[in-house]
Amino acid sequence: MEIWDLNKAICIWKAKNPPYDELHLMRPIYDMDCKFDAVNTNTIYTSTAYGEVCIIMIRMYDTSSKSKKPLLDFKITDGPIHCFDIISNSICASN
Repeated sequence: MEIWDLNKAICIWKAKNPPYDELHLMRPIYDMDCKFDAVNTNTIYTSTAYGEVCIIMIRMYDTSSKSKKPLLDFKITDGPIHCFDIISNSICASN
C-alpha cells in the first residue's frame, strides 16, 4: 500500500509486508479496502481477502512510525472482507 501526494506526484509513504508467520512463510497480501482513523489521521486500517488460505485480516498501520509494517493484525472472519467501517471504536465489516 502506498500514499501519494497527487499535487507533487510523489509517494510519501509506503507500507512494508507484514512479518512472516510462525512457519516463516510470507503472509499473502490482498488489500480490499482502507480507512483513515477519524481521530488519529496517521493511522490507517486495511482489510484483506485471500480466501484460498483463509487469512482474513484487518491490519493497522501508523504512517508517523519509523516501522512501515502493520502494528496490529485482527482476524475477523474466515470469509473475505470486501468493505468495512470504524464506528465508535468498533469495526463493522461486510463480506
